[in-house]
Amino acid sequence: MNLSLSSEIEPITDAIYDAGLGAATWTDVSRRLERCLHSRVAIFAQSEKPVEALAMCSEADDRRAREYLEHYWTDDIAMRRIRTSGSYEIIRDSDLMAEGARPRSAFYDEFLGEDAFWGVYAPVLRLERSTIVSARRPRSCGDYTPEELDLLARLQPHFRRAFRTFYQLRGVRLSEEAAFQTLEDGGVGVLFATADGRLNFASPLAERQLRDGALTLVRGFLRAATPDDTSRLLAALAAATRSGGAARTDLQLPTAAGSLMQVAISPARSGFGLVVSEPMAMLVFGRGCDHAVDERRARAAYGLSPAEARLLSALVGGERLAEFADRNGVTMTTAKTHLSRLFNKVGERRQADLIRRVLSDPLMRVRKDAED
Repeated sequence: MNLSLSSEIEPITDAIYDAGLGAATWTDVSRRLERCLHSRVAIFAQSEKPVEALAMCSEADDRRAREYLEHYWTDDIAMRRIRTSGSYEIIRDSDLMAEGARPRSAFYDEFLGEDAFWGVYAPVLRLERSTIVSARRPRSCGDYTPEELDLLARLQPHFRRAFRTFYQLRGVRLSEEAAFQTLEDGGVGVLFATADGRLNFASPLAERQLRDGALTLVRGFLRAATPDDTSRLLAALAAATRSGGAARTDLQLPTAAGSLMQVAISPARSGFGLVVSEPMAMLVFGRGCDHAVDERRARAAYGLSPAEARLLSALVGGERLAEFADRNGVTMTTAKTHLSRLFNKVGERRQADLIRRVLSDPLMRVRKDAED
């Protein structure tokens, strides 16, 4: 290999691994190869479905790129050979086709047009798809030399390792995007924060909730609507971030609109594209509850007494048991008896689970404006 080509291997290899890890793009790699091979270079992932372009060549406009991806790639003889071959053989057009065969191929005749090109294809990975580096240049530049083919061959194992990492990371990202979409569809937001409330991560719905929900950001730190609620929030964050973590804490926090938001706070683990390198808590919450329990429906659904239904409505509304007892003029013993019967009839053992059960049942809720 001549000196100029040999000196290109290290910077191209660095770019390949950067692209595999997401620190650079495959377009960065293709541009380096274009300068080295005096060619137009693209990188494709080919399967039974239409080919995917990981990097188009520098001269490809959107229309021509779309035409190739949607149609002409199936008539690209070298791509067809790679699809049916099980090897990592580097393929040159000149080894596959006689000169007279070019006009009879729609890819060469219609897509490439009147200009004649030399092409070379290097398969770099075969998993459920074939990943190929494709280079093409005008005939005036000459066919690809043994030295240029050797350069591609020496880069193939680096491409292979980098693309394995790339596809694994992309699979993780796709899983996380699907998880985010599921959370969004279910009206669930996720936050990661430190013990003092410093925000490290927010899902899309959580970002929107921070603008008008039960939690806000003050100079980068999470705060609730009132000082008392902020103290409860920070206590739950501290518990979740202690060494070894803690059991989940469930809070009901008022929003600026006067509704309540259920917030579950638990020790954080790495996820959602975030590597947890310091103690953090994960906060999971919904859109907030602007509904009140229809006591008559609750009585019919769960067989509750009027007093039990009133207690259920109060708990869902954010009232504490002692506050309910005081407001209704009953003793704490009586209130606890009502709560015990509620647990038995609804089928839950904890107050937070009881509330979530009712909030998840649309028949148990009625809009406040419908009550007025």
